[in-house]
Amino acid sequence: MSEIEHPNARQEEMAAILQASKRQQTLAGLLVAVLVHVLLVSVLAFIVLPQLTPPEPDLIVSAPRAEMAQVLQKKTITTWQQPDRPSRPSSSAAKVVAALVSSPIAVPVVETTLDDALLGVGFGEGIGFGQGLGMGGPGGGMTFFGNKADGDRVAFAVDVSASMTNEQLALMKTELIRSLKGLRPGSQYQVIFFSGPVWFAHQKIESKGRGEVIVSGQRGKKLVWKSPTGSAGGFEFGDGKEPLPVESWSSTNPSNVSRTIQHVEAVKKSFGTSWRQPLRMALSMEPKPDIVYFMTDGAVRDAEAEVKLVTRLNRRGKVKTKIFTTAMMEPKAAEHLYGLAKKNGGEFSIVRADGRVLTGRDALK
Repeated sequence: MSEIEHPNARQEEMAAILQASKRQQTLAGLLVAVLVHVLLVSVLAFIVLPQLTPPEPDLIVSAPRAEMAQVLQKKTITTWQQPDRPSRPSSSAAKVVAALVSSPIAVPVVETTLDDALLGVGFGEGIGFGQGLGMGGPGGGMTFFGNKADGDRVAFAVDVSASMTNEQLALMKTELIRSLKGLRPGSQYQVIFFSGPVWFAHQKIESKGRGEVIVSGQRGKKLVWKSPTGSAGGFEFGDGKEPLPVESWSSTNPSNVSRTIQHVEAVKKSFGTSWRQPLRMALSMEPKPDIVYFMTDGAVRDAEAEVKLVTRLNRRGKVKTKIFTTAMMEPKAAEHLYGLAKKNGGEFSIVRADGRVLTGRDALK
């Protein structure tokens, strides 16, 4: 019999080892398969189980309609356009655009221009002036018909001559009141009215004519202004040689400003026009003003001579007053008023017939 049919002991031992090795491999394969399945089941459990968990119910709270309206209101900023005004001869395109944007804070925004502020008064049968008084803050300066300045003592010398139309007078009052409300607290001011005669806002005219005007001064003293020739620009105080009657400065506080506004609203027009006298009176005040705002609707015959006289007076003393000038719809006066301002450290503006305000060199075009 061959070896194949009758294997020896060594062959039988090898066969047994091979069989044992196969059994171990089979068991190891089964064990690995079980571990892989366990791992896959664990991964699937982490993925699937959270999705099978029912979601928690949302808590819904019902708020009253009033509260909801308030919340919605806080999420909106609205800018609005000022009320339409009658169109002007040379009106420009609308300057204010309404917009709606989202924001956590509601802040209304209103765009205002100098032109809009000046034309806030209606030129109709009735003229109304607001009584609200809000004083200006420190350091912001003040404006009067487009001319901006800053100073501790400010004098306004404004024309109320008979040549002023009702529209011009209303426009002047509106702008003057706005400027008075914008004065810095703690500063000092005075308002001087002039036509032919000159007087302070708190004084009254007792009688007037083409040749003589009587103003009530301190403690009832009568201040007489005369024009011997009856000319509009020929008024002199007394005999023309005595010092001009001046008043003390008023402190800028709500009480004083409120009283001055009442005088501004009540002032009436009178005969005559003089540049020299109101500027002389303003420059004669003690202490000298830091700023003088001078507005007139008229040109005078000897404008060049009056500009030289005022400039010479202003150079006296240690303080030189800055003089700002405004022509109220009077182009003929523009060149001399521009020169007066430039020679005295100020600026010039003109109010056009349509109410627009131009400043500097542009005002001469």
